[in-house]
Amino acid sequence: MDPQSEQSPASHKSAEEIQISQKTLKNQPGIPDEAPELFVLSDKIDQYLIRLGYSNAHVLGIVVNLLTVGKVRVEFRHYVERLELVDPADKTSRGVAVDIFDRFLIEKKGRSNQEQILEFTGKIIVQSPEARRM
Repeated sequence: MDPQSEQSPASHKSAEEIQISQKTLKNQPGIPDEAPELFVLSDKIDQYLIRLGYSNAHVLGIVVNLLTVGKVRVEFRHYVERLELVDPADKTSRGVAVDIFDRFLIEKKGRSNQEQILEFTGKIIVQSPEARRM
């Protein structure tokens, strides 16, 4: 059995303790790629929550892939971000990765309530069905 799966989720690092490397590649010719940057996972999750419209499902997929495989490629319209764990020992099982993400969101919600940050309002467009002609 994998020793990582035997450990309790609380024994793993938090999103604030996991370091990642990001390399940004431009999709346009003639624009140079950026040098790799170091982030903590919590900062990257915050960026993606804002950029992806607070869609937790997409951000969860990115985080789980990063924490279980050790790297992930996220494509946007004009550039690609390659994220990689700085310490390969931070790789975890899927369950622990989901727990790290959930704990981050719970902590963020607590901080947001304390700071009274405005909440995101989602926009849903529903088209009415066309009238049937007889």
